[in-house]
Amino acid sequence: MFAFSSHGGSSNQVYQSSIEVGPWGGLGGTRWSYMPKGGIKEIIINHGVIIESLSFRSVCANKESESSSKFGGEGGKSTLQMKKGRNKTQISIDWPEEYLTSISGTVKNNNAESYNNTESVVESLTFYTNWRTHGPFGSEKGTHFSLPFENRVILGFHGRAKEYMDAIGVYQKAATSIQGQFMTHKVYQSSIGVGPWGGIGGTIWSYMPEGGIVEIIINHGVIIDSLSFKSVGANNEAESSSTFGGKGGSKTQIPIDWPKEYLTSISGTTMKYNNTELIESLTFYTNRRAHGPFGYEKGTHFSLPIENRVIVGFHGRAGLYMDAIGIYQTAATLIQGQFMTPKVTPKSVYANNVAESSSNFGGKGGNKTQVYQSSIEVGPWGGIGGTIWSYMPEGGIVEIIINHGVIIDSLSFKSVCANNEAESSSTFGGKGGSKTQIPIDWPKEYLMSISGSTMKYNNTELIESLTFYTNRRTHGPFGYEKGTHFSLPIENRVIVGFHGRAGLYVDAIGVYQTATTLIQGQFMTPKEIKRSVDRDGGKGVDRGILSGHL
Repeated sequence: MFAFSSHGGSSNQVYQSSIEVGPWGGLGGTRWSYMPKGGIKEIIINHGVIIESLSFRSVCANKESESSSKFGGEGGKSTLQMKKGRNKTQISIDWPEEYLTSISGTVKNNNAESYNNTESVVESLTFYTNWRTHGPFGSEKGTHFSLPFENRVILGFHGRAKEYMDAIGVYQKAATSIQGQFMTHKVYQSSIGVGPWGGIGGTIWSYMPEGGIVEIIINHGVIIDSLSFKSVGANNEAESSSTFGGKGGSKTQIPIDWPKEYLTSISGTTMKYNNTELIESLTFYTNRRAHGPFGYEKGTHFSLPIENRVIVGFHGRAGLYMDAIGIYQTAATLIQGQFMTPKVTPKSVYANNVAESSSNFGGKGGNKTQVYQSSIEVGPWGGIGGTIWSYMPEGGIVEIIINHGVIIDSLSFKSVCANNEAESSSTFGGKGGSKTQIPIDWPKEYLMSISGSTMKYNNTELIESLTFYTNRRTHGPFGYEKGTHFSLPIENRVIVGFHGRAGLYVDAIGVYQTATTLIQGQFMTPKEIKRSVDRDGGKGVDRGILSGHL
């Protein structure tokens, strides 16, 4: 069991506004957490073919040093570990000038011969600061993971551990308020980094202008060769970026009529070339139109998981080609006053024939309350078939009805409002599959997260499986789990609705989330909430204390 207050963090502004991301890994071991009052200045990592343990050292504002416990063990009796040997590495961080910004790694599914028949463990880790990269440590053969949000500072870590490092996650905060070290201007304080998608080749690049992007120059052939940008500031001064990538490909210039037109989203595909993952295709979406696709669309699809925001910059990796790309986003109200209730309502990024009213999501008046003013839209994951659907009730969701077979055929929902009036949604999808009803004991129980997989059927991407997580238990998986996995990247929030695309099946799904403090007073920093994960034989999992903070 853990709480932010166990390290004194919840008493100040920094930790009140931190978010918890992850953990990635397995369900073995016991829960651990470390969030110091000051900055992390050293990471001690024990590793062989997997990550065995982590410990940390930090320094507070009064220059006092603090050392954490050691999280993990000595690798147990693993013969494979003994043969490969163990290494201890100390990573020094020159805080406050240098600070942790991101992590990545791999997770390995264990077996009895190699890792004592435990569940998945963290196989490798890489730590990123604003100055350099440390790692990778361990072996990189398993399933890759990375931190989905950039332009933030890592304040602490959490996870699960016993003989090995079973799982790891982070606590993040916007780079604005830690001892005055990260002060930038208004846009950067409020922006978040998403991605990158792609490979790990090339070198890191980043472009975030003070004003608005007015042109994207993209060189492309069968892949994306390079990108560059032009922008204009508040004083109408023009600015051009460097060229990120190589010299090949055909050149296309994408004009953007800023400030009336602005970037809202991207999508694309990645592919392998000479064992290196590259950006194969890109499409750019503004509040008025879609530009692209550029390149070929044969590889693995990606898209921006958070909508209703404005892209204020890009980042990624590049060498001879575009290896990876991500974006910086901010709310549409912060930049030079240009985005205050824009007259042009952004349409769906997936269709040109969708009425503008389709962006007015919600139930009966739901988007007028405090809950929906503060909610964010995440996803959708899946394909572009079917038609857009959305369900956001005024109250809490009390039942999910899911029809499923080898894929997810349909979804519908029941909810109850503050006056105890019941409400049922339409059925989103077709009529096939077996019916399962998932009861939710609202308001004591509430939806927190989803995960699932997508698959191709008759050249159409569909939702293949779904799992729903509440603060008490896990429901699912429903459907088959053979396709591409997805999961909700933001934890410690409450799901207040769903959206997606559907026809004969459920083509795509996303969620509306809000902080845990806004709904009928039910989520005001509950003292202790446990949920169990029954997917792996009914093992109980302590997810810790729900902080109630963003």
